[in-house]
Amino acid sequence: MISNTEKLDLHDPIKESYLTAEIYKKDKRIKNGNNRTKNKVGLKFINSIDFNNMTEDEIVEHLSEGWDPKNGYSFQVNKTYIKRKNIISGQMFYERYDTPYYCSPSSETYWSM
Repeated sequence: MISNTEKLDLHDPIKESYLTAEIYKKDKRIKNGNNRTKNKVGLKFINSIDFNNMTEDEIVEHLSEGWDPKNGYSFQVNKTYIKRKNIISGQMFYERYDTPYYCSPSSETYWSM
């Protein structure tokens, strides 16, 4: 039988080393207070790129070569995989940071469909 401490112990150095950079560009067509989009106010989503074994500073420097911040580009760096707890089994698992809530086994909505 698996104890509770074994269920909650999850460590995968490979998944924890991944970072994802989201690239945005300032866009005057996006109005302040636009609640219908996931984007930040006034920013248009351009691309999402995964990186492994790089620091946030290295990623921003690498992206700045192609998308110059002086031209209105900005970057948001996130951990690609985050730890979540399955609400039915109680086991920890990794999922992408951008997984919709209703598609995650950590939500009640997922199990009620």
